[in-house]
Amino acid sequence: MAPNKKGPQIPKASIPLRDLGLTYEEALHGIQTAVKYAMEADPNYHGSEPKHLRVGIDSQKAEMLGLVMLLMSKGIITNDEYIEAMRLAANQELAVREDEYGNIIHFR
Repeated sequence: MAPNKKGPQIPKASIPLRDLGLTYEEALHGIQTAVKYAMEADPNYHGSEPKHLRVGIDSQKAEMLGLVMLLMSKGIITNDEYIEAMRLAANQELAVREDEYGNIIHFR
C-alpha cells in the first residue's frame, strides 16, 4: 500500500484473532497439550519427529526475533504492543487447535 500523509497504512488482519482470555503462558500450555494429544492419537502426525520439531521451533524464533527487532527499531511497534499481540496470537493458535476437535476437547 502506498503511504499517505499520516504515515504508512497497515492492512488489518483478514482473520480477527480470538481472545480466549488466557495469558500467553496458559495459551502455550494449551497448545502444547493439543499437539501432544494429536501426536498420541496419530503416530504418523505430520512433523512430529524430534528433528523436524526442533528445526521448526528454532527457525521460527530466529524469524520472529529479526522481525520484532526491525519493527521496534523503526518505532512501528512498542514492547507492550508486541507482548499483547503475542498473547492474542497464542490464544488464536489454541482456538484453532480446539476447533480441529470440533470444540469438544478443550486443552486449557
